[in-house]
Amino acid sequence: MDYDLKLQHKAGSKMIVADALSRCADWSKGIDQDNIDVVTLPNALWIKLVDMELQDAVANTQKNDKLAQEALRGLTDPSVSPSCWTIVLSGSDSSTHLMFYNGCLYISDNLGL
Repeated sequence: MDYDLKLQHKAGSKMIVADALSRCADWSKGIDQDNIDVVTLPNALWIKLVDMELQDAVANTQKNDKLAQEALRGLTDPSVSPSCWTIVLSGSDSSTHLMFYNGCLYISDNLGL
């Protein structure tokens, strides 16, 4: 079977109308604000109180956590601008401290916790 057609390539930059029709009109809406200040869990699911045994376990894992120690150095260095991290002293001797990020207790990446 023989057809009376000849296919010729046409650059996409010259096919503006066809290109516009192949795109969704709202494909770029919200891209600039994507995932800014998004918390995946609602506030009702966050734990508000921690028992003392768990609190001590979290404090001990924070001592060996690279990110928590880096934040602690940043908080104790006066040349570093303020950050979202805070320190809360815990225990009767106040030698143990807990690291908080944006008001939430930082839990180290430890499967035991």
